[in-house]
Amino acid sequence: PTAAHLLARAPGGHAALPGDTGDALTRAFAGELAHSFDVMPGATPLLRELAAARIPTALVTASPRSIAALVLPRLGHRFDEVVAAEDTRRGKPHPDPYLEAARRLGARPSRCVVLEDSPAGVTAATAAGCHVLVVTRTGLPTLREIRSIT
Repeated sequence: PTAAHLLARAPGGHAALPGDTGDALTRAFAGELAHSFDVMPGATPLLRELAAARIPTALVTASPRSIAALVLPRLGHRFDEVVAAEDTRRGKPHPDPYLEAARRLGARPSRCVVLEDSPAGVTAATAAGCHVLVVTRTGLPTLREIRSIT
């Protein structure tokens, strides 16, 4: 999506930038992740709580699976499902990634709680019919706080 956005706005359109712009951006981002990656405050305890309560989890990302594969080991949690950019025809802000995650989990979207930090993700999860909690870099809620909200 980022490469398409850049290409659309480049002077001269798609011809102005190399055809592998998306691959180059992905490689650059992967390189950045190797040097710096911070887990959002509260993520580790929340993921532990979800695992202890045996609540199924899915990671829904607009990034390619190759980027998700770099991030997942650092989270210390085994997600039941991972939906990456290449898993649906349309990505965020369309509901498709969240509908796919719910389908894979065997859950109705209305029974899913999504923690989102991007406007496109909030739009996608809302359109899918999920409960959405907007999170910021200040930290994630606890499972108890999530249950009290939903």
